[in-house]
Amino acid sequence: MEALFGVYKSMKVRVENILPKNQQTSSVYGEDYDYTQSPFGWLHEFIFVIEKYLNSKIPQLKYKVIYSSVYSTVGLHQNSLKKLQQLESLLQQGDISINLSSLGFLPPSSKKYFNSGNFNVDFTNQFYGIKHFHLCSDDRSRDELLYYVLDGNHIYFLSIGGHSKLYDQRNIEILVHDFPNTASKNGVMIMPDMPIGEVYTYSVDHLKRQWINGCNSSFVIDGSYYTTIHPQTTSRLNTEIINISNNIIYQYQTALNDFKTRLGKEYRIVPLCFEDNSIMKNEVILIGDEISKTAIEVRIPYLEKLQKVDEFLTLN
Repeated sequence: MEALFGVYKSMKVRVENILPKNQQTSSVYGEDYDYTQSPFGWLHEFIFVIEKYLNSKIPQLKYKVIYSSVYSTVGLHQNSLKKLQQLESLLQQGDISINLSSLGFLPPSSKKYFNSGNFNVDFTNQFYGIKHFHLCSDDRSRDELLYYVLDGNHIYFLSIGGHSKLYDQRNIEILVHDFPNTASKNGVMIMPDMPIGEVYTYSVDHLKRQWINGCNSSFVIDGSYYTTIHPQTTSRLNTEIINISNNIIYQYQTALNDFKTRLGKEYRIVPLCFEDNSIMKNEVILIGDEISKTAIEVRIPYLEKLQKVDEFLTLN
C-alpha cells in the first residue's frame, strides 16, 4: 500500500488546511504515521472532513430561489429580514462571498469536525440533505435559521425556525410534500413494503439523542414510511462515506493488480511524482516499478473534489 502515498498526501494537505490545529489530534496527522498499515483509518477520516467541508459551502452558481407552500417571514426580526434579503441577492447573483465567515450565514458548527474523539456529524445535512443558514449572526440569541435544500442551480427555501427544528419532522414533511423529486435526490426515500403499526413521532430530545448515539431514524408521512438511503453506522460515519472509501481502494487496487500482472514475478512498486514534482494532477496519481522503470497513471475520480476544496480555501 506504499504506492497509495499520492492519495494519502493529496488528501492530508487539504484536510490539514481545513481543520483547526486543535482538531488535528488523531495519529494520522503525525509525521511518523504509517499510512500503509490501515488505509481505511485515514481514508474514512479524510473523506469525512472533505465531505463535511464541501457540504457546508454554497457552490458558485446563479440560483433560482423556490419557496415552499408554508414558507413565511412573518414575525422575523428586522435585522434577520435584512440578512435574508442580502442572502437572496448573493444567491441569485452567484456570489461566492456568501461562504465568507464574516457574513455569518454558514453554521459555526460546520467548522467542528470532531467531538471527544468522535465524528461530529451535521444531523440535517448528514442524512436528509436539509441545510440551514443563520440569519441572526448579529445576535445568536434570536435563533433564526433558514432551512433549505440545494438541487443543481435551484435552492428550495423550506421554512424559518430555531435550532430545535434540526430535530423536527416538519422540514422533512415539507420536502416530501412540496419537492418530492428533490427529496429523492437527497436520499429521502419511501419504503412502500414496510409495514406500519402504531405511528411514532420523535420528540426533539429523542431524535437528537438517537443521532448522537449513532442510531438512525425513520418517519411516517401521509401513511407511508420514509427514511434515508445513507444511514449512519455506530461510528457516526454514514454509508455514503464508507462507499466512497471502498471505491477509492477498489480503483487503486484494480489498477495496481493490472500493473503487477503486466510486470511479471519481480517488481518493486513505489509512488512517483509528475515532471513538476506534483504528486497529483486532476484526479490522477502515478505509480511505478523500480525494477523495470515503467509507470502507470491511476485515475481516482474522487480526487477531482480536491480542486473544489482548494477554491474554497482561498476564501478563508
